[in-house]
Amino acid sequence: KWMNDHHLPVRGHNLVWPSWQWMPAFVQNDQNDLVKLKQDVLDHIADEAGTVGGQVEDWDVVNEPYANHNLQDLLGQGCLADFFKAARSAAPNARLYLNDYPNTTGVHADSFVTLAQNLLAAHAPIDGLGVQGHISADPVGIPDILALFNRLGSVGLPLRITEFDHDTRDEALQAQYLTDFYTAAFSHPQVLGIQMWGFWASRHWLPNAALWRADWSIKPNGQAYRDLIFKTWWTDVTLSTDANGMAQARGFLGDYALDCNAPGAAVTTRTLTLTRSTPAVTMMVAVKPGDANRDGSVNATDRTMVQGHMGQTGSNSGWDARADLDGDGRVNATDLSIVTRNQGR
Repeated sequence: KWMNDHHLPVRGHNLVWPSWQWMPAFVQNDQNDLVKLKQDVLDHIADEAGTVGGQVEDWDVVNEPYANHNLQDLLGQGCLADFFKAARSAAPNARLYLNDYPNTTGVHADSFVTLAQNLLAAHAPIDGLGVQGHISADPVGIPDILALFNRLGSVGLPLRITEFDHDTRDEALQAQYLTDFYTAAFSHPQVLGIQMWGFWASRHWLPNAALWRADWSIKPNGQAYRDLIFKTWWTDVTLSTDANGMAQARGFLGDYALDCNAPGAAVTTRTLTLTRSTPAVTMMVAVKPGDANRDGSVNATDRTMVQGHMGQTGSNSGWDARADLDGDGRVNATDLSIVTRNQGR
């Protein structure tokens, strides 16, 4: 709830990790009663996903089924589809993921693809494939990473990197690899996003992989991350309209604040959001010189507003920038003349 209240999206990890090692002991104790065993898992899904309701955006419903398969060995592979259906019932608005760590080559990736296809054929409500992304000290080459994305993308589902970290003491390599890996993921049309598997050394399962050291000093990989997010992939542009009053620009997906300035008019600020489903946004901003109170017309109310702030500057208490119609940082006779020229429009 705290994270939702602070506009921080939440992923749930995980509902079913199908190995005795990762499940409560009582589940293994029911292995001789397959009906009860399956019901144990379904009840757990309903309880955990249902309790948090709509506060979790994504769920890793099944985690690492290639290496962890005690449940499938007893209940059959079809039980995984039933687990997804139970998750959908408990969390109807969450995105449901199959999560694993497929290698860039070999049977693990092939098995992951085949399992995803079988789940879809069984009408399991699977919304995406989670690719963990734990990188060793001897990292996989980026061309192989892209080839893996293409291989998994053949299923036709979105991909998400769910547990990225890079465990190495070579901080220069670590920073460069983060830049390259994130760029590769960002470039791939089916990758929706990346989940970092920890960021502070004192609370990271692999302290060498953290972005910040225990004393909160930033590491090179942390700076590489910030440079990508807040510089390379951050849209900050200044535009001028053409003779028809039009201006356009391309931007990265996300939330924007658009400040519109015109001679003799107060600054107009609008917000907009670019998403995958609405990648193009057209915004009309009508500017009326002299409309200090922004009610759509220039009249005596605007004159009164400007007169009430005459002589003020931005340093005054009670300063209202809307009365500064020419944007020079002070309200004076020039601003009043703008109202006079445009009154009645």
